Amino acid sequence: MKLTIDTDQLSDAAQWALRAVPGNPPIPVMAGTQLRTDRILDEAAATAGDPLHLATVFGMSTGAAVRYADAVRETSASRL
Repeated sequence: MKLTIDTDQLSDAAQWALRAVPGNPPIPVMAGTQLRTDRILDEAAATAGDPLHLATVFGMSTGAAVRYADAVRETSASRL
């Protein structure tokens, strides 16, 4: 089997792949997700776990808002 590679095309393909694949996406994405979660939990604590407020402010489903509100209530109850 004989393989012939055009080095210019290989170089172009490698450069394209480097541009197409992000360098370190997990860290910033995870940091952003963690910041949003912290912000939602802080807001839930400030509003005594009002799911309607959370759903309105953060544009989330009522089910997600209820889960955040429950998490804050459980945390508050365990501190008593």
